[in-house]
Amino acid sequence: MSEELKVFTKEEVEKHNSPHDLWVIVKGKVYDVTKFEKHPGGKDPFIEYAGQDATDPFEDEGHSATAKKQMDDFLVGKLEGASDEDDGEMEEVIDTNSGERMRIRKKGIIPDSELKQHCVKGDCWLMIEGRIYDVSDFAHPGGKQILVDNSGRDATREFMDVCHKEAHLHMPSLYIGDSELKNNKVWNPVADDNVEESNTLFYVASAIGIIAVLYLLGLL
Repeated sequence: MSEELKVFTKEEVEKHNSPHDLWVIVKGKVYDVTKFEKHPGGKDPFIEYAGQDATDPFEDEGHSATAKKQMDDFLVGKLEGASDEDDGEMEEVIDTNSGERMRIRKKGIIPDSELKQHCVKGDCWLMIEGRIYDVSDFAHPGGKQILVDNSGRDATREFMDVCHKEAHLHMPSLYIGDSELKNNKVWNPVADDNVEESNTLFYVASAIGIIAVLYLLGLL
């Protein structure tokens, strides 16, 4: 665009955070994707990053040059303070459907034996619904020990039972591959034998979650 782009502050962009008023930031530019229905998943994938910087997930998904040109139709401005590097054109990356992207940027199919090796503080992987996440540096509101206790195995049951809806919004950037069990028709992510029964862990995690909510509400 030859005309000068309007500059928005981070706070201004954050106000546009609903499905009916949805803005995102990609490489320092601000896009109004409220009516972006040409995306393969519609605008739903953007909802997780409404009012936020969606650069990493957008690039990680390997969008084609065509998809990125479509985004130009929704460009409304740029972020205040964005560097020249951030304010550049979106680079074309390898198509996500080619399979090459998974081999380069992710780890592809991860054996259960490899998952089990990453179960210590500073090196935590866990499985949720057949997808493997590296949560080594994830700032969990209940503390890192919860992640350590659930790492190296299928944590679907614990994760869903404690209703980590907000935490799940940050998960795409932590995704590193799929479990070898994911496409096994016999395997059930919440009933698999690999999921250890741990009522104590569930109650402790629930209690921590409740305490965190009360703290945020100023009741503690």
